[in-house]
Amino acid sequence: MRLNGDIRSTPGSKVMPLLDILTDIAVEIGQTNGESDRKARIRKVNKAVKEIHRSTDLEEAMDERIIDLNTDSAQQIGLPAYVYQVRGARYVDGRTTITLEDMRNRYNFNFTGENEVWYFQYRERKRGPLTRELQNQSIIKVSIPLANGEAWSITLTGRTDNAFRASETLQFSETDIEKTGILNFLDLESAVKDRVTNYDVTLKDVEDREVGKILNSTNQTMYKIYQVADTENFIQPANASGVEFRFKYVPQTLKDDNDCYLGTDKYDDAIVWKFLEHRCKEPKEALLYAAKCKQILDQGIVDEMAGKRTKINFRPQPFFQLTYGKVWRDTI
Repeated sequence: MRLNGDIRSTPGSKVMPLLDILTDIAVEIGQTNGESDRKARIRKVNKAVKEIHRSTDLEEAMDERIIDLNTDSAQQIGLPAYVYQVRGARYVDGRTTITLEDMRNRYNFNFTGENEVWYFQYRERKRGPLTRELQNQSIIKVSIPLANGEAWSITLTGRTDNAFRASETLQFSETDIEKTGILNFLDLESAVKDRVTNYDVTLKDVEDREVGKILNSTNQTMYKIYQVADTENFIQPANASGVEFRFKYVPQTLKDDNDCYLGTDKYDDAIVWKFLEHRCKEPKEALLYAAKCKQILDQGIVDEMAGKRTKINFRPQPFFQLTYGKVWRDTI
């Protein structure tokens, strides 16, 4: 199928998912993929991708990694920039389950033990652009490993001595690889690129310590920060220095013709239906497209689970439920 110079992939041809998505959209709405419409449509396609990504845990979006807890701070850790949502955690050695809790539980005194030091609970402290807090105040150094090849910019927004919310924009030319800001930030609220870049962007403080990273395929990064302990005296056991996290990747921006959502083309139709749902002005028609999108996603999940054994009755490790300092034995 040929539409305005675009070639729809056929069996044996190179798969170009974004191009295929745009072609299907053009067919559905009866309009060709002109250059004037391309950027606007890609923007809306990425909005559809983000909504699908947030609503469903698709198999290709999930992964697990072992994170080393030997960090500068004994109290909190920042997960890698590619982590979007965490679905579970456990210590690698000993296989001890870690409970991930809301930070508000720290201030809830209605239950026994909520105000005590914890050992098998991580509490999500916040989400932010930095993986570690700035010490005192600092300018921000922004760099990429190689020249990007096209101009781009990044806007830093945060709190300073003189303003609760101040911003500065660093402009990079095609050949620039490093820029240093002039504002002394006490904390950073956001760090946003104006476009997808060819390389990851690194943020450093005034002492050249890495404090954050923005993936090249996204415009900004929001780190998940977990509080590991409630005291500076807490020492991680030697056999508990690594934590295995089950998580969902951050949604990736589609830009070029051969870009794939999650590295596959099997969700292309769902993206097209979600795009058309957003475009609809009639509520009934929008609901129809939403149902088609959901049907494709549900069918995919059912297909992925076929043949897999899934435990549905997870039980807590009884050893960790014992009263501290006592050993219970059966009597005869």
